[in-house]
Amino acid sequence: MEPYQGVRAPLMLLVQQIEGFDEKKIDSWPLCEQWLPSALETASNPEIEEIRDPALLARFYWQLGKCQRHKCQFQDALIKSQKALDLRQQFCGTENHVDLAHSLYEVGEVFNCLGLSNKAFTFHKRALEMRRMLYPDQDHLELVQSLYRMAVRDRAQTGLEYGKQALKMGDRLYPKQNHPDKVAVLNSMAVVSFRLKRHEEALGFCRQELEMLHALYPNQNHPDIASALTGMGVYLNELNRKQDALNYYLQSLEMTHALYPGQNHPDIATALFCLGVSLDALDRKQEAFDAFRQALEMNRALYPGQNHPDIATSLHWVGKCLSALDRKQEASDAFRQVLGMYRALYQDQNHPDIATSLHRVGCSLIDLDRNQEALVIFQESLEMNCALYPEQNHAKIALSLHWLGRSQNAVGRNQEALNSFRRAEAMYRVLSPDQNQPEIARSLSWLGLCLKDLGRNQEALDFFRQAEAMYRALHQGQKHPNIAMSLYRIGVSLIALGRKPEALDTFQQALEMNRALYPEQNHAMIALSLHWLGCSLFDLDRNQEALVAFKQSLKMNRALYPEQYHTKIALSLHWLGESLIALGRNQEAQDSFRKALEMNRALYPEQNHTEIELSLHSLGRSLFNLDRNQEALVAFQESLEMNHALYPDQNHIKIALSLLWLGRIQNAVGRNQEALDSLRQAEAMYRALFPDGNQLEFASSLHQLGWCLIDLGRNQEALDAFQQAEVMYRVLYPDQNHRDIARSIYGLGRSLIALGRNQEALVAYQQALEMNRALYPDKNHPDIAGSIHGLGRSLIALGRNQEALIAFKQALEMNRALYQGKNHTEIALSLHWLGCSQKAVGLNQEALDSFRKAEAMYRALYPGRYQRKIAMSLLGVGRSLKALGRKPEALVAFQQALEMYRILNPDNEQHPDIQEALISIRPLITPGTKRVRFEVE
Repeated sequence: MEPYQGVRAPLMLLVQQIEGFDEKKIDSWPLCEQWLPSALETASNPEIEEIRDPALLARFYWQLGKCQRHKCQFQDALIKSQKALDLRQQFCGTENHVDLAHSLYEVGEVFNCLGLSNKAFTFHKRALEMRRMLYPDQDHLELVQSLYRMAVRDRAQTGLEYGKQALKMGDRLYPKQNHPDKVAVLNSMAVVSFRLKRHEEALGFCRQELEMLHALYPNQNHPDIASALTGMGVYLNELNRKQDALNYYLQSLEMTHALYPGQNHPDIATALFCLGVSLDALDRKQEAFDAFRQALEMNRALYPGQNHPDIATSLHWVGKCLSALDRKQEASDAFRQVLGMYRALYQDQNHPDIATSLHRVGCSLIDLDRNQEALVIFQESLEMNCALYPEQNHAKIALSLHWLGRSQNAVGRNQEALNSFRRAEAMYRVLSPDQNQPEIARSLSWLGLCLKDLGRNQEALDFFRQAEAMYRALHQGQKHPNIAMSLYRIGVSLIALGRKPEALDTFQQALEMNRALYPEQNHAMIALSLHWLGCSLFDLDRNQEALVAFKQSLKMNRALYPEQYHTKIALSLHWLGESLIALGRNQEAQDSFRKALEMNRALYPEQNHTEIELSLHSLGRSLFNLDRNQEALVAFQESLEMNHALYPDQNHIKIALSLLWLGRIQNAVGRNQEALDSLRQAEAMYRALFPDGNQLEFASSLHQLGWCLIDLGRNQEALDAFQQAEVMYRVLYPDQNHRDIARSIYGLGRSLIALGRNQEALVAYQQALEMNRALYPDKNHPDIAGSIHGLGRSLIALGRNQEALIAFKQALEMNRALYQGKNHTEIALSLHWLGCSQKAVGLNQEALDSFRKAEAMYRALYPGRYQRKIAMSLLGVGRSLKALGRKPEALVAFQQALEMYRILNPDNEQHPDIQEALISIRPLITPGTKRVRFEVE
């Protein structure tokens, strides 16, 4: 007996057993589990190589390869399938043979599983050519099957041609009759049409497929009918007929449950998965999550203890739903599990599924604000896709470029991001020439976002408009979320360009579209539209309307994310605070900013974060408006420290802004030299960041520098700073009136008065007043009142006291109307200067009354505190009393003012305020005069 005879008989028995395995029949799966260990042991036996029956060995290796492919052991499956092919080529020689065609096809299938689609296509095409040689000039079932499989495998237009050939051959083989192979051809035609984005055609083929199946299996449940129902759902979903799609998915799920009652089955898992996709498209995220989780659990039961593509796919969609449900960390964990599973399946080779998983991990890291990690992941994804599709344009390479750009943009590498987005757009245009495509529209949108971050707002607007036009063409007059998002981005660009009325109109369109898309429900896009509508109204000084919009946005976000801290709630609180500040409701604004800060600290515990810094900055501003400057100083110092930590060893616009505000607060608490240092640092940083000048915050730093220099008595330098600020503002807002220009002109007036150039100061204040009245016609406004006040000061300085008196009365009347009779620093200031003008025209009793009212209001505003403004009013009281001949009372007022100045400026007897009080006191001091000590009430 030959040595191999002891192996041949068991091998024949084994082949007979494992040939009963068919991956499409779940009841045959146990055969694979039962016989695979024995088959692998036999394959490793050296004696098997001695068997001189290549046909038997080929059958064995071919079937073993199929089993290992089913078990997702793709590399091993490839070895076995290629061995079967080699053996069949050995015994067939140069002849064509059916079994050889089967082996070519199987090798192609394994290459397809490994993601090597080009190699897979080569082997499938060889299988087809061999079958054509086997059945020349004739129609044959094997040819039909090979043609429709090629149709599905070929992703180009030629796939459709293969499908048409299969369809014609099927009609000739089975004229005027229904047949399962004709069904399979129709299915392949639908798949190919879908891949070519010819969705109506795909739906038509699928509908024919379903009708033929119903004719083949009338009034019964059948797996192929369930599969066709799923196909109908897929194509309807793509045509945006989402509710119709859901109905088909539900029918498919019901049928598979009826076919396999009480069982775990791949078809049920697939139906659950498709149901999840449909619910996700309908924005029913929680229900979608439940469906995907059920599909995942069933797939894990079907393939226990193993890595499997169906488990990975289900887990991938579970992650997507978790992300949409704002469970971002769980989503990221799910995507990492998927990546690990695919790496194990494909043994760390390049593979499309690994590249896709890398992509999703990167997206989840961006959601978690871990942008630097995301950047590394997207670079790896891009490299893998470039290796998978070398020397060609490919949609996956374009997608990787797109997301690489997003991560580069997120870490501030804006120019690199712009280059990545441009490459992605160019690739999409090559892939879809002369067509509107959602991928091109998306690239246009992100080019716009990147240009906006680079400050190139007009270019950004142009790209957003192109994206909007493309989305409108794609959706043919229908409302769509992408159109609404484009409108929102156009609005943001218009705001940046100062085209505020257009921005408001655009945001209103976006809100209207989102409300139509999501009627009678809370939705994140409606909340976002309300938010930006509020921002637009805020920019137009329609602050009460803005407040209403921000309140609605906050209420909706709280409904969307109940009983939890959330970034969108924190942002709504922030902007609610901004609108409250604009309305002068500073205490409420401070409360809102504190809640936002508390929420952001909880969201980003024990870390520096941009949102925490923003809350600190805004809280500081609200405290400044409440004259709680020491507390504001603490907030801005922390804001500056956090920005230095966030942007170490670099010039950054946020560091400059923190320095600007820190300087402003230091100036307010009398730490003028420190204020000057901070403001000079801010100015230097802005000059480094914007060497060509003409940037809003840069101009603001110069403006604030002017006020600091005035307080230091360096009035010529102050004038220079205000002039530079005005020039910059006029470049930023050409040929228009603007509040920043008006405020810089007001600063010019203040420095000109300090320099004794009172006539020029008067002209400046008149210009500021004229501009503010043009900006706020037929209404009271703080800037108009401030300009009138400045006008009054310049008139007093020119000795035109009667005109000054009229101006201060107007300013007082406007401030009382603005602040509805409540105590307010602007009303107190108007009373003080009204007293000055009354005294100047000899109305000493009226002046005394005005100074006393100003003092009382300041004391009410700053209870129990030493305040320069109170001391100033006390000086006014003293001077009025002295003019009325009531010198002892005048002396008491002057001494109270002096005591307060000394407390405010300790160890600085030469301070101008102290010297001014001493000058007022000295003429009234006589021997034996009792010194009155001021006590805080």
